Amino acid sequence: MIPTQYSETTTIIPRPAYEVYSHGCRLNIIDEQRFKEEVQVRPGIRQKYFNTTSYIYPESSRRRYKSSIQFIPGLKTKHYTSTVYTFPKWAQRTYSSAVKHRDAETLKWYKCSVQMEAKDFVSIKLIQVS
Repeated sequence: MIPTQYSETTTIIPRPAYEVYSHGCRLNIIDEQRFKEEVQVRPGIRQKYFNTTSYIYPESSRRRYKSSIQFIPGLKTKHYTSTVYTFPKWAQRTYSSAVKHRDAETLKWYKCSVQMEAKDFVSIKLIQVS
């Protein structure tokens, strides 16, 4: 292939400066709640086990009684409260504005092209015949 034409072009495009303005508003509905919890405890002992045993002897008027209580140390709940304070809903507004500025610029585009022409080749091969 043989090149028949070759060209090179350059395109210059000036772009002007521009500004983009944007405005917005955001609205939040705030539902506020506060919680208060209180637990009052007092130290003391708790009953774990209670047992009463009676021993009666046969053919006798004697009797024996035994009572036992087993305690464990611990905390007893005296008072427990849980309070929820709910406040009225209110709106919180946020306003925002923005300006986006772009400077002027120049765009350059380069283009190269080559046109090719096909060429026929002929080859001859000799063959010996014996």
